[in-house]
Amino acid sequence: MTPEELLDTNGIRLKDYKPGNHTSICPERSHKRSRANQKTECLSVKIDARGATWKCHHCGWFGPVKGKGQYRSNGAAGNFAATFDYPGFQKVKYPKGHTPRFRIRHRNSRGDWEWGAGGADTSVLYRKDEVEEAIAAGHTILGVEGEKDVDRLWSIGIPATCNAHGAADPTKNQKPKWKPEHSEQLRGADIVVIPDHDPAGYAHADATCECSHGVCKTVRRLALRDHWPNCPSGGDVSDYLDAGHTREQLDELIEQAKDYTPGTSTPGTKPGNAHGGEDLQLMIFPPIKYVVPSVIVEGLTILAGKPKLGKSWLLLHAAIAVARGGFTLGTIHCIEGDVLYCSLEDNQRRLQSRMTKLLGVIPKWPKRFQYFTLSDDFPRLNNGGIDWLKAWIDSVPAPRLIVIDTFVTVRAPKKGNQPNYDADYESGKELQKLANERGVAIVIVYHLRKADADDAYDTVNATLGLTGVVDSVLILKRETSGGVTFFGRGRDLVEIEKALEFDQNACTWRIVGDAAAIRLTKEREKILDALEEAGTPIGPNEIAAATGMKAQNVRFLLKKMLKDGLIKNPSYGKYCK
Repeated sequence: MTPEELLDTNGIRLKDYKPGNHTSICPERSHKRSRANQKTECLSVKIDARGATWKCHHCGWFGPVKGKGQYRSNGAAGNFAATFDYPGFQKVKYPKGHTPRFRIRHRNSRGDWEWGAGGADTSVLYRKDEVEEAIAAGHTILGVEGEKDVDRLWSIGIPATCNAHGAADPTKNQKPKWKPEHSEQLRGADIVVIPDHDPAGYAHADATCECSHGVCKTVRRLALRDHWPNCPSGGDVSDYLDAGHTREQLDELIEQAKDYTPGTSTPGTKPGNAHGGEDLQLMIFPPIKYVVPSVIVEGLTILAGKPKLGKSWLLLHAAIAVARGGFTLGTIHCIEGDVLYCSLEDNQRRLQSRMTKLLGVIPKWPKRFQYFTLSDDFPRLNNGGIDWLKAWIDSVPAPRLIVIDTFVTVRAPKKGNQPNYDADYESGKELQKLANERGVAIVIVYHLRKADADDAYDTVNATLGLTGVVDSVLILKRETSGGVTFFGRGRDLVEIEKALEFDQNACTWRIVGDAAAIRLTKEREKILDALEEAGTPIGPNEIAAATGMKAQNVRFLLKKMLKDGLIKNPSYGKYCK
């Protein structure tokens, strides 16, 4: 198939098909965008000696994806990674990265495909007729999670089956998808349930065993991870065979599989061995990356502040500084690295305007600064967003900083009656894990609540679940005096409390000193102004009323100022300049 034929099959039209880089509209997404953007050429196409490849920078559609014996696209134009036939309907599987991954379709009265089951019974087990023959012949039936594994097992002579709707994810409070009607189709059989190595897999195995107990002749389960130390996350029986294990080795494990006992759950792993202190002492780890020294460190950081205070200006300037190896917050120098700035509440026009304000008339903007904006439809973290971030990290030579502005645009929605603490913790956990595993700094932007608190860190508009899961917390807070204080605290961050100053012309923030010292200086100035305006000696309560300060703080400062010779005390309780 020529590049032109491959592209044409997938609905991609180019002005010419010469080797090189091309752009086009996306047949998967462009027609769904607003009218103003339908002609935007968001699809990048590359043609070389190996053929044609493409990727959409709007919806993420890419291709071709390698299938069985040929190259297929990732689901556009009706191309699928695989299809599985059931009585009355067909289940189709899209390549990895496509949403949704699976769909069901049926043939209508005209013989054409239509989405949905069309009234067919979707509780029927996969390859049911062959399974019934195997049961009648006295063969053991393996229960696995997907059709791919079923077909693989039948290909080596082992009867197997699965349900059409896959496994439920217990972390999302989904109800089990294996039902009693599935087990009824296995009545009288000897079954062995093999879970995938992930929470959904083990929960699915538990549901299968529970429904089948008392219906099937025997119910046993086999956790491959207990016999396969290198089993990857999500590993299944196909992965086990792909790793070089033989049919004979699998038969031996099936023979050893233990009977299911009601009320027990499938173990995910064998009990782990504790690590030794001597080994830990000899371990060598890479140094911690301080992306913006003393402010942003590798791991997950939350930056919170009131709306329109300038959080985005602060992070955009820091991102540019990292991308070009420049300075931010005044005199803080950043080591150069690759940056991903997710400006998910702004369009490209606004981002361009802001960067022009910050960069001025320099001829070339930093090449290592990459971005997503509102028009890119960045998915929520639990719906592909994490995969987008992983793909970017893998695509650049030195990933250093990711900014997500704002976090609410990508966080997973709360599940039903899920406690707020659990929802907040879960929403940040995957990001925290990604940041620490890949050694990058991820900063999420959040808001402060309206109510104030004695501790600035208690003003983040979230439960302790979110502030607890992150590695560092940064707070941008406007004080009653009008000044702005920058608070910072973290696992690998020395606690900071700095006074910041915003340059309205340059739209940049600058650290002007320790907040406590700056605050003290300003409060002394207020007291001196109040004494000068009074003209005659006045007391602490009068000074407090004139300055808006607390009387207790005024009395404390008066003693210090009197000792420093800044004011006089002509009579008891009265002060003047």
